Amino acid sequence: MQKACFIAMLLLAFIARASIAAEEPKILKFGALPYITATELIKKYTPLVDYLSQELNMPVKLSIAKSYKQHIQQAGENELDITFIGGLPYIKMVKQYGQKRLLVRYEMQNKPYFRSIIFVSNQSSIQSLAELTGKRFAFGNKNSTLSTLVPRYMLQQVGVQLDDLASYDHLSTHEDVILGVLLGSCDAGAVAQEVFNEYKEQYQLRALLPSPAISTHILLASDNLSEVLFKKIQIALLNLDGHTDADNILKAINKDMTGFVPVKDSDYDVLRNIVENVTD
Repeated sequence: MQKACFIAMLLLAFIARASIAAEEPKILKFGALPYITATELIKKYTPLVDYLSQELNMPVKLSIAKSYKQHIQQAGENELDITFIGGLPYIKMVKQYGQKRLLVRYEMQNKPYFRSIIFVSNQSSIQSLAELTGKRFAFGNKNSTLSTLVPRYMLQQVGVQLDDLASYDHLSTHEDVILGVLLGSCDAGAVAQEVFNEYKEQYQLRALLPSPAISTHILLASDNLSEVLFKKIQIALLNLDGHTDADNILKAINKDMTGFVPVKDSDYDVLRNIVENVTD
């Protein structure tokens, strides 16, 4: 009798596992935030996507939205299985669609935060944020954490409102902001520190001021994934730094990236406070 019960329990466990497996997607869709060009995103994230495919033993496909708005919608409506998203888009998504399961956040130089940089050309005479009154400024996408929200907060902290600028533009990508300053159509701009570091030597750029530390980008999971698959993805990401090809995978994303670390929603409370204090 006991043996029969044990066998029955094994059968039930097998059926349950089979049921879970049957519900999983055949291909996982990895959605990347379109903060730079699609070509650059493909270069940066293909090694990670290939790693996940190998570790999960199932195909993972990179998907790039046409805009921040579309990306937020796709993540919120569970059209993406794994989503790379910035802090501000994440906060907006949660407000509109509700909380999602968080996989990991990025680690840069062994720290789980990064900064925005307000910068000028090396040839510029501007030395401080206060001197940007009456100047032309380049922001990134309106939904960008590090090229719009945080630099607006930084300007307001020194008394520079949008109306105090001679003009300002919202450009599509961080690279467009770099080019705007380089070509002289704007006097100053703001981008993620990682983007600034990538181009500062090549284009002779100078930082005016870094922002406060902001919790890094997030990878989150669709509500439709089983808990079993969610955990497998999370473990694969957390263990990536121990993989033989970890350096190539991480440095493809960002030369300062050292791995993925645990994440919780409250890690973005500092950013929420900034959102609440930025006035239109």
